[in-house]
Parts: sequence; structure tokens; C-alpha cells
Amino acid sequence: MRMEVILLVSKLGDFSLNKQKQQSKVKQGRAPTLNDKTPIDKNTKSYKLWSSLSKRAGNSILFDLPTSMGGKNQSYKDITMCKPWHTYRNFRVWFDKNFYQLGDEQMEIDKDILNPDNKCYSPQYCMFVPKYINGLFTSINGLNGLPPGVSIKDNKYRSRVNFKGKEIHLGTFSDIDSAFLAYKQKKEEIIKQVADEYIEKYGDAFPEKLYNAMYKYEVRNNNK
Repeated sequence: MRMEVILLVSKLGDFSLNKQKQQSKVKQGRAPTLNDKTPIDKNTKSYKLWSSLSKRAGNSILFDLPTSMGGKNQSYKDITMCKPWHTYRNFRVWFDKNFYQLGDEQMEIDKDILNPDNKCYSPQYCMFVPKYINGLFTSINGLNGLPPGVSIKDNKYRSRVNFKGKEIHLGTFSDIDSAFLAYKQKKEEIIKQVADEYIEKYGDAFPEKLYNAMYKYEVRNNNK
């Protein structure tokens, strides 16, 4: 009987100690694990972002409806989200590990700088980038079947690029490929220049992965 009492007291002591450790981790703001059952705070930055991504990668049927009937932005029509991120707690683990802040920059999540063909929000290709940098890539789209940066006037092909609020005229060409090549070279030059500016401003706080991706990025003609 005495031995059973001693064992019971020992187990209770271990239970109390483990409980104190768990409470301590919660107080320290430890990122949730897959088995975390703590209440979800829907006012957090991570939850609001997860909710937004979930809507972008929602039911594809809704993209075929007009906006007035609850339809969605066509630019997100083929976008998906990896299965683990269908659960907010899984997304938050990744968010807490990868989110960073650069000065007063507005940070956004990007899915295709590392891989322009990627259309799935997942840990493999997603990363946080300043809004300004993200804008350099989201603007690389051709219009009316033309390559990005190219327009037609008087049966000639004009090449232009926007940078820091100004439109830069790159020339007028007789063929479409030459016009696109001028845009491609200038756009890639601009992306590298911005990468260098951010390194100079933020130093090691600017992610090496993002810097390398910007230097390796190649502008493509998706309308070809």
C-alpha cells in the first residue's frame, strides 16, 4: 500500500510539472503544433491572411459567375492551396516561422517569384516579400495577345517599362520580338537594381533567398 501511494504521488508530481511547462510555452507565445487545441484568434494577422488565401483558392465554380452574383476575381481562377494549409493551425505554424518585417514596408505573401509556373499556395514556393517588390512581378503581363511591355502604334511595336512612377520609352521596332527583348532586358535590370537597393538599405535582414530569386528571374512572353 505504501509503495502504491508513493507511485501515485510521483505521477501526480510529473503531471503537475508537465502542465506547468505547457502553460509556460503558451505564455511565451510558442507557435502552435498540429495538435494544438488552443482557441483560434480570428483577429491575428496570420488568420486574416489565411482566410484571404482560402477565398482566393476557393471553389472554381464561383469564378464563372459575374461579380454581382458572388463571382471571384478571374486572376485567381486557377489558384489552389495545398491540403495541409486547408487547416489554419498548419498554416500558422509556417507563418510564425517565416514572417518577417522590414522597416515600415507592407509585407505580402508571394507564391510565384521562386517558380513563375506555380499556382498553388504551399510552403514549397511561398515567401513573404515587401509589397513594392511584389508589384514588380505582378505587373509582368501582356495585353491583347502582345508580349508584356509591348504595344502597337502605326504598325510599329513600341517597348515601354514603368519604374518608380515613370514610364520609360525603350524604342520603336519593326518586329515584335525585338520590342519584347528590349522590355525583357530592361525589366530584369530593374529587378536586379531593386534587389541591390534593398540589400543596401536592410542588409542581412533582407532574405538571401529573395535576393537570389530576383537576380535569377527571367521575364517570359506568356502570350507567345
